[in-house]
Amino acid sequence: MSITSPDDRISTYNLVVATTRDVFAFEPQPNMVAFLKAALGSSVRVEQVALSDSAGPGPIPVAESKEI
Repeated sequence: MSITSPDDRISTYNLVVATTRDVFAFEPQPNMVAFLKAALGSSVRVEQVALSDSAGPGPIPVAESKEI
């Protein structure tokens, strides 16, 4: 499944949804969380969090354009 994001900084989410397993998506931006929940429905559990390999606050780099 492929969905196009309304956010200009992100062009496409490519998702593989298994029928026998739970699928989770992690997204820190509230507007993208709402978009993903609306686009994916109940097939994916969307959590509004950022993931890291260390505890505590940290920077989240944001691309300035779609051409990275």
